[in-house]
Amino acid sequence: MWFLFSGAFWGVFLIIVGLTILLRVFFNIDLPIIRIFFGLFIIAVGISVLTGKGWQFKDASNTIFSENTFIAEGNEKKYNVIFSKGKIDLTNIKITNVNLEIEINSIFAENKILIDNEIPMHIKINSAFAGVFTPDGSITSFGSFNYSNKKYDKSKPYLKVIVNSVFASVKIKEKN
Repeated sequence: MWFLFSGAFWGVFLIIVGLTILLRVFFNIDLPIIRIFFGLFIIAVGISVLTGKGWQFKDASNTIFSENTFIAEGNEKKYNVIFSKGKIDLTNIKITNVNLEIEINSIFAENKILIDNEIPMHIKINSAFAGVFTPDGSITSFGSFNYSNKKYDKSKPYLKVIVNSVFASVKIKEKN
């Protein structure tokens, strides 16, 4: 199943979809220009995914068709890893007098989340057709699951992490 997260798979898939559109267009004799351009666009996307050039996007909290490492310090509230491989390090976050909430979305991706067991933390996991692995050995493929570390106390400030995973693999690991 790991091949679903590779650029080669998605590149070949997009090329086949584009070629199928072009074949359908050319063999029906009707030559709608919009469909031809759409087919060529899909082929171009597929080739760029295979070569690793052109269609990548990275910024402080997002990565698409790429690979990225995020070091969270509490400034960003949302991280997105889409058709990519990501690593999100939550060990530098400082909890003061208020709760802090971070959302992590993984779609068709492979993601590793590094947490510090000294930071009070509650993780809400929402998963569909995915595998989310928690430090206690639990695996969530469908539905919701809650994970809290030993330092978590609802009456005191803590870090709340919402992990949404669709067709992805997410591994949550403790630093200490």
